[in-house]
Amino acid sequence: MTDATSGALGGQSLRARVESWIVEARGSAAEGDARARRRALGALLFFGSIFAAMAIYLVGWESDPSQPWPQPRWTKDQEELGFYRLALGATLAVAAYFVLRRVAWLRGGLGRRATIGALMLMVAGSGLYYFSAVHGLRNANYSHRWDTYHYLLGPKYYDEIDYYDLYRCTAQAVPQIPDSAKTKHLDSYKGAKVGELRAQASCEAQFTPERWEEFKSDLAVYGEGNRYRAVAHMMRDLGYNGTPSHSVIAGWVANHIDLSAATLAQVPLIDIAFLCIGLGAMVWAFGWRLGLTVALFFFVDACDRYSTNGGSFFRHFWSMSLFLGVACLGRRRYGWAGFWLTASTAMNVFPLVFMLGLAAKGAVEWWRSREFPVRFRVFVLGAAVAAVLFGTAGASSARGVGAYTSFFENMETHNVRGRFPGYGVGLKFNFVDYGRVRTKTGTSASSKAKAFEGIRDSYRLLALSLIAVGLWASTRLEDHQAAVLAGLTIMFCQLETTGYYFIVFALLVTLWRPDLLRPGGAAMLIGLFGANLWCMRSLVEDNYYYFFNVSITSAFTLYLVATLVYFAYTRGVFAQLLGVLFPLPSPEAASEEE
Repeated sequence: MTDATSGALGGQSLRARVESWIVEARGSAAEGDARARRRALGALLFFGSIFAAMAIYLVGWESDPSQPWPQPRWTKDQEELGFYRLALGATLAVAAYFVLRRVAWLRGGLGRRATIGALMLMVAGSGLYYFSAVHGLRNANYSHRWDTYHYLLGPKYYDEIDYYDLYRCTAQAVPQIPDSAKTKHLDSYKGAKVGELRAQASCEAQFTPERWEEFKSDLAVYGEGNRYRAVAHMMRDLGYNGTPSHSVIAGWVANHIDLSAATLAQVPLIDIAFLCIGLGAMVWAFGWRLGLTVALFFFVDACDRYSTNGGSFFRHFWSMSLFLGVACLGRRRYGWAGFWLTASTAMNVFPLVFMLGLAAKGAVEWWRSREFPVRFRVFVLGAAVAAVLFGTAGASSARGVGAYTSFFENMETHNVRGRFPGYGVGLKFNFVDYGRVRTKTGTSASSKAKAFEGIRDSYRLLALSLIAVGLWASTRLEDHQAAVLAGLTIMFCQLETTGYYFIVFALLVTLWRPDLLRPGGAAMLIGLFGANLWCMRSLVEDNYYYFFNVSITSAFTLYLVATLVYFAYTRGVFAQLLGVLFPLPSPEAASEEE
């Protein structure tokens, strides 16, 4: 270090110190950068072609209501059977590859290119089906009107209506909705009638005259063609629940859209672009074969199918950011990893758990060396930059810093602990007796919650045990593996989140990058696709409550336990645990006893 770069901080300027951290944190990441850039360009072209195909469809067909396509619309059974067949094909293809990979031809250059080509065809086919099956082939409108009503209008008018007034203001702005229609009080989720909300304080006073007219005009788009009964039906949900950062950023975009039937059909392109970018990053970070396998699983994942929040507006910035964060960890870009994982957290809160595996690794390495690892210093620096940027954005609404207070109050109302939503997935659903009933009219949600209270302690003990093993195993894995294993373990065991957020199961594929040459790692990857296939079969045969609460929950509970056992065994966690519980005498102590 020259005198010019030395400063007050231990002989180094802050800038020089940070630069040295970055150089050290990247380590050998620079090796193969040219090849990674070529992969990134190829992935951009490949996933860009999927996006372009959807853009042509949405702009060319869905924007013009006079061109209905296709006719007749698919039934729900047809759409679900299509997903099942794609999941079956993906599972067979992955299994076939690992059975045949000992063939010399597959290990050669031509065999690798053929494998990548086959994966590209499967990903392109399943991706186009994923984006168009539920919205497009089955539903009359590509845009998910229910979800965009909440997640486009919610952030667009965030300054005026906060989290609690969307339904009240809609009731007052749309006189066509009858007073007798059912709705909810969003500050308590208690049932109400539209007439009750109309009788409350005037919403118009919360808007400027111009904004009130724009709000009514936007609602008229949803009621176009005398669809006001559908608008009333949308007011039975749980409102808009985005974070302040999401509200401000998505609101800024929404306020630059002149809402009409055509633009409402086109706004889903934003989320399609987000998902294509996130999946393209997997190829950049982990190579063509593993990256495309992540994308293949994502497109056939039973938990999502682009259904509940597909075809909506700005619903996938968080998932793109999470995938980018894991990809940057895979490429050892620690500053960007911290930035994108924090961005994902700012937009949806729960991705915070994907940092806890890294925190466990950092704590262990600090304990051993008494020095905080440089790569984690860079990670924290990137996270701090994102926290300032997104935190400031969230506080720039009309409520300022108070927006965060309002959000946390809303989350207290929205909290699912003790509740058993039909779309729920997670460890706690194993502790509820669904019996042999596979119909929606089975045990009521209140009965499930009451029965669960008696066994909550057993659930917590199991959850904490699995989380402890996951964190312990994470300290012995690569950094991207630590983030994924700990994050998904905590998310599945403790967060009790809604099922469609488990699109992140696709990140499980990246766990097996160092182990795919071992029979165990290959078997676990095949098992992942097999577990998902079993869930898809339930999708075809059972109702949604059983499909989410029982089939997906039980399949991935078993898979998660198997994953934890695999890593605990192969990384020596079990041996270390036995050593802690039953310590052997040291050689010196043994010789003294003799």
